Amino acid sequence: MLKEIAKYHHEWLKIATYYTNDHAEDIVQEMYLRVADVDPDRIFQDGKLKKNFIYTVIRNLCLDYHRAKDRVIKVDFLEDTEATEICTQSEEQHQQHLEICEKLRQEHFYYETLYLIYTSSDNPSYRDISEKTGISLMTIYSDMKKIKQIIKDNE
Repeated sequence: MLKEIAKYHHEWLKIATYYTNDHAEDIVQEMYLRVADVDPDRIFQDGKLKKNFIYTVIRNLCLDYHRAKDRVIKVDFLEDTEATEICTQSEEQHQQHLEICEKLRQEHFYYETLYLIYTSSDNPSYRDISEKTGISLMTIYSDMKKIKQIIKDNE
């Protein structure tokens, strides 16, 4: 079944390249993995490959890739911070900081990042954090309220 689909590999690459230039080969490989688990009757009709089915799988994988890529927020919040500024805590303060980070990480995957940005030497405002991360100001406000409560509960 996959051999028949692979005969059109160059066409699948063209379709994936149309939607995303940078990861077309990866998306086509993912399509092969997904299609391998599909009932052959959905892919072939009267012994002929239904190209529109494969096209739809590739298109959906490309759209999923773009959605996932848009959700990833890269924040380089320590770019101007010297290492000596980071390591000025006592051992007890450092341990408390690690405990807070662990609790925040368990609560929500990006709470720890917000906490680290907020406690950086820059002492940024919520508006600065919002601009730096691309997260709305109201979301930052409500999440920081939760973070501060977790910190208060930890003390």
